[in-house]
Amino acid sequence: MKRTKVTWLFSLFLVFALLLSGCQKNSNEGKKESEKDKIRVALLLSGSRGDGAYLDFVCEGADRAEEELGIDLKVIEISESSDYESNLIAMANDGYDLVIGGSTSFGEFITLHASEYPDVKFAVIDGMAEGENVVSAQFSFADGGYLAGVAAAELALDTSVPGIDGKKAIGYVGGMDVPTLQSIERGFKEGVASVDPEIDVLSAYVGSFNDPVTAKELSMAQFNQGVNVIMCPAGGSGLGIFEAAANENKYVIGFDVYEQGEYEEVYFTTVVRGISERVYDIIESVTDGTFEGGTVVTNTVSNGYVTLSDMDNFKKITGDAFPEYILTDVDKVIEDMKDGTLLIED
Repeated sequence: MKRTKVTWLFSLFLVFALLLSGCQKNSNEGKKESEKDKIRVALLLSGSRGDGAYLDFVCEGADRAEEELGIDLKVIEISESSDYESNLIAMANDGYDLVIGGSTSFGEFITLHASEYPDVKFAVIDGMAEGENVVSAQFSFADGGYLAGVAAAELALDTSVPGIDGKKAIGYVGGMDVPTLQSIERGFKEGVASVDPEIDVLSAYVGSFNDPVTAKELSMAQFNQGVNVIMCPAGGSGLGIFEAAANENKYVIGFDVYEQGEYEEVYFTTVVRGISERVYDIIESVTDGTFEGGTVVTNTVSNGYVTLSDMDNFKKITGDAFPEYILTDVDKVIEDMKDGTLLIED
């Protein structure tokens, strides 16, 4: 009798152990399956986070997707252009579901290699690439420039704002004399002229996106000619423009920049291109199965991606002197673009 009881207890222990082992196995398998189901996204940057501008907006969209969509995100900061292609290939070989080239610099390499990885989806931001498994995200430039031109002209004429003397002169300092910035300049001038065709727009190009010294010299020359506000799609060179504006108590219209930091007091407004939103949308299209390769998507004022910042920073600077009507007039221009009343060629 005693032996039978021991045998029964031993058998019960074996059954319990087997059940526990099975539960642990199923739990581990479920965990592995869950991890396997996560969409894996690799984001390649032509530089590093922390630029306070374009690359930070790209990362912002990916970070938001990681938080809200539950993706597995890998961000690779690449300092040397000679390493762009090898990193792209490495991520594709590693089986990432989506490989994003964070700037136009990756377009050529995505076109070259996308067909070699038909099971991998690719995207290039602010550039063009070809392939049935590729989405290219482009941005209109002239319409954002037009909005900035309208706002700049109205500010230049409003002598109730501190630092504005009413002179009909506005500045434009670009990084490099390339088609995209020429388009911004053309749109900007058209926007200025729509308010007052007699306003003179002084234009200059630094010749580099990373030469703040020259940018400061060009800006100072324009301020000395009576300019009170400068539009500056200049990348890293913009730091020189901000410094010059701070020295002269003048204002700057930024492009892809955060209105904060050392020179926050100079920001009038910023052209916002919806970069982070587009990055997020592309990642979401992979997670929800709507990714459509072989397409080009473009951010414009008309589709709601491109706009001007809310000018909250400028409100803090000017207080009761803030020209609220500028926001109202800019909103009217945006509505005209959306309904087709106003067409800006880009």
